[in-house]
Amino acid sequence: MQIKVVPRVFSRPLGENIFFIEILGGIFMDNVFDVLMERGYIKQTTHEEEIRELLGKESVTFYIGFDPTADSLHVGHFIAMMFMAHMQKHGHKPIALVGGGTAMVGDPSGRTDMRKMLTREDIDHNVASIKTII
Repeated sequence: MQIKVVPRVFSRPLGENIFFIEILGGIFMDNVFDVLMERGYIKQTTHEEEIRELLGKESVTFYIGFDPTADSLHVGHFIAMMFMAHMQKHGHKPIALVGGGTAMVGDPSGRTDMRKMLTREDIDHNVASIKTII
């Protein structure tokens, strides 16, 4: 991992081969994959080294989908938005997708109780409301 040297920066090891730079209380790592791992956004993955290499050498376009099951965002959306912010800060290109497909078919998460089915009008209203927030 490469660390960018900035004047008046304190650098110290966190563990074997893991370093951070502290600037005004913030932590800055060169590769967004390492940042996401350090902050607990990634639990497990396949091809870890290939992903780290890709995210470290070129800008990647990615999307995050938001289900319009209500007319505003909730705490669960915040996690995805923070993930998106970290990626964008490291030069990657986000696409925020607010769709209605999942809201039309119910909850695919395997829960035993089904999500309330929304009308097309409700979904359109929720999408419009969420777009003003994002």
